[in-house]
Amino acid sequence: MSEFIPIPVRDAFDADMRSDAERLWRSLPEPIAPAPDREAKARSWATIQATMQAGDASVRRTPQRRAADRAPRTARRSSARRMPMWAGAFAAVALLAFVGFYLMNLDEPASGIYTAGTTTQVVTLPDGTVVTLEPGATLTEGDWSTTRPLTLEGTAFFDVTRDESRPMHITTPNATVSVLGTSFTVTSDASETSVQVASGRVAVTDAQGQKVAELLQGDAATLGANGPMIERAARSFDLNDVPLAQLAQEVGQAFGIAITLADNLEDERITFAQRDVHTAESVLQTVAATKDLGYRETANGYELYRK
Repeated sequence: MSEFIPIPVRDAFDADMRSDAERLWRSLPEPIAPAPDREAKARSWATIQATMQAGDASVRRTPQRRAADRAPRTARRSSARRMPMWAGAFAAVALLAFVGFYLMNLDEPASGIYTAGTTTQVVTLPDGTVVTLEPGATLTEGDWSTTRPLTLEGTAFFDVTRDESRPMHITTPNATVSVLGTSFTVTSDASETSVQVASGRVAVTDAQGQKVAELLQGDAATLGANGPMIERAARSFDLNDVPLAQLAQEVGQAFGIAITLADNLEDERITFAQRDVHTAESVLQTVAATKDLGYRETANGYELYRK
């Protein structure tokens, strides 16, 4: 094991104290390569600190214990042994400093940049968000003081830790994906970005900052040269004699839009049952035909009104 201790640190130990250094060094994760992730490094650093503190007293006591068992030395020999006393203390500090530097910096991306090589890489961000980078993908952290900005090139699956005070914004060459806490996949290159939602709710805007869609579980969106394309997962509704206000709320939540009611339609009652619904407009078409109403598109969704 001693051959793995850094040479400048190892050479500062005498033969009697080297075993103590090796004992500390062996508390590092095995094997040393590949480098541990952030959590493993944090655990290893805590172990090193505890071991160093526990071993500090024994390191200090050991020369006194050994000295009592040894025969008296000549003056020359005694002079030669005084050097390792301070050298050993220096070496212990040097070893602790080196191990701390090793654990905290080994395999740590520069400035929050994570790049997957030829294999998938799993990254845990400071807030606990877990990102799975596909081969060749690069993820870059921005300034997280107020929000959680990221830049993505390639494909990645995000399992975002919820934080309502700091939304996460993932920017690609042609879109921005904004979330509070959800799971989804983003694939991007210079010409196109696609988003697929596994759970929760995701807001997608284009490169100009215009909102494209709010996606829910099972939904997908693609932004490219041909404009945005939205694919909605199928929804089902079974509403029996409910106010139109309830139908508008449930359909709006299901498709991530706002459905408003004009002309005091809130208390109008309706029965509506339909399966495999892919768009809110198909619901409104049926409702409008059933109640002899009209509907129109608004900035955030649709509005129902009396004809």
